[in-house]
Amino acid sequence: MTKPATLGESYRNYLNHADLRSAHTLSAYSRSIELFFQFLVDREFDSLLPIQRTFFTTPEEIELDHLGEGDQAIFLNFAKWLQSSPTTQLKGDKRPYARATVELRIAGVLHWFQYMDTNKWLREYWLHHAGNLLRNDWHEHQTKREKQINPLPDLNAVVMFFDSQPMPPVIKAATDPARTELWETKRLRNRALLHSLAETGGRVSEILSLNVAAFPTNRSNNTLNLDVVGKGGYHHVLHLKEALPAIYDYIRARDAHVEWKESLPLFISHDPRYQGSRMSRIVAWRVVHRAAQALGMADISPQDFRHWRALQLINAGYTPVQVQEYLGHRSVETIRSFYIAAVED
Repeated sequence: MTKPATLGESYRNYLNHADLRSAHTLSAYSRSIELFFQFLVDREFDSLLPIQRTFFTTPEEIELDHLGEGDQAIFLNFAKWLQSSPTTQLKGDKRPYARATVELRIAGVLHWFQYMDTNKWLREYWLHHAGNLLRNDWHEHQTKREKQINPLPDLNAVVMFFDSQPMPPVIKAATDPARTELWETKRLRNRALLHSLAETGGRVSEILSLNVAAFPTNRSNNTLNLDVVGKGGYHHVLHLKEALPAIYDYIRARDAHVEWKESLPLFISHDPRYQGSRMSRIVAWRVVHRAAQALGMADISPQDFRHWRALQLINAGYTPVQVQEYLGHRSVETIRSFYIAAVED
């Protein structure tokens, strides 16, 4: 494959040839790269990189060969830019973005760069070092930033939003019963998802990894303790009790529409195109965002439920070690340095 000369040519090649499995992924990653181009052209942002100082009319014209060692902070700076306040009034500029959105946008741009690296269009080891810089410095930058943000709002209203979500008039008036049933099944799925995130404090990837086989039909216990693989392959337990009624309501509602298998994911897509496939992180984020938006709240991400649960546990008298085990953190220092400090402040 011939190496493209510019970022714009590379982007078009990526859209035509990369393995993007769904229309949702294509849309999300395209939006990520469009924001990345906006970042490159913003010369008002602090710490301009050499690539941003080169002459170009549009960022799509930047030559690939101009990416050098001095630009290895490009992903880190892009992440910081996404969380900064706009310095100019650009159309559609909705910064600052929530952390979950930032992670989604970075993932989209990284996927594009990995495609370029696979095709040997980047300098040797450039992406490796740029990725390490993002991983090593982003955590420190994010921790400092989180300590400066205002305390999380009470998320109870968000958790309960889908419990009493009114059916839209257009659905209520539908003559096709299947359409009404589908809406109700999605509502129950979204309700179960929010209750699970809030009670367990689990990472969204852990919640979405659960399979329906973990939830016995003839349940005799009021609690379930489920082993999951967390960040870095670290095993820990998700504790479910209050969320179980919502989860079982969802499972029962979808039984008539989905073929039961032990390996069937708990949270699935009900879109006819992806029926039965595991719910993606993007869709989970949208579910949370929809509830917060409907309540007139600031942008809330699945990760915010994790922080919220940690503070609940600390206020209830849990020790740092107990909170560490409950949330599946590998180090108790994370609890002491962030959550304990937040409570003391």
